[in-house]
Amino acid sequence: MSITETANRKGMKNVCVGSMDKTPPKEIMWESFPHRLFFGRESSVTWGVGGVAFINPLTNLNDQTHMCLYKITLEQFYDVLFQENGLTIDSDSPLFDLDFLQ
Repeated sequence: MSITETANRKGMKNVCVGSMDKTPPKEIMWESFPHRLFFGRESSVTWGVGGVAFINPLTNLNDQTHMCLYKITLEQFYDVLFQENGLTIDSDSPLFDLDFLQ
């Protein structure tokens, strides 16, 4: 399964439909970062009961967090971002200026 595909995993409270563009990620890679992974909250809208993972933004060389990174399009990112945060898509109002990011 890819981050852009429909997800209905055991334990999920809400189904995620994935990205409207089902094209697989251009690249999938594993990386380690010197940041602490911690869990907070008691539940989430998508998963129901259970904590949510967070990464401390402060670098700490004693900590290592392993992450799977997906190289997807900006449009696919918007789709995933909106689903995971319970937002509705407004295509007339981009969240990020792609020209600014490049």
